[in-house]
Amino acid sequence: MKYLYHLNVSRDGMKRMLLVQPTIFCLDLETVIAPKVQFLQDIGVRSDAIGNVLVKFPPVLTYSLYKKIRPVVCSHILLLFVLVSATIASICLDFTILGF
Repeated sequence: MKYLYHLNVSRDGMKRMLLVQPTIFCLDLETVIAPKVQFLQDIGVRSDAIGNVLVKFPPVLTYSLYKKIRPVVCSHILLLFVLVSATIASICLDFTILGF
């Protein structure tokens, strides 16, 4: 509970988490919850926003970090990279055609 308060989860947020996914309060802090919070921080989720992520989608704490969370996040990051690269290539091509 203190850990969730540290992540700026309010009492109402904890109530919501309990109603949506009661099993999260049985999860081990050091081996299950903390590594997922660290992963969120590592990919750039602001520390003050992690609590909101957990309140809005508590089941994320029950997912496997290596089998579910990382693969999904990494595939989305890769897709975003491909889309941005394609957009940049298209812009460069447009500038080349225009003589810039």
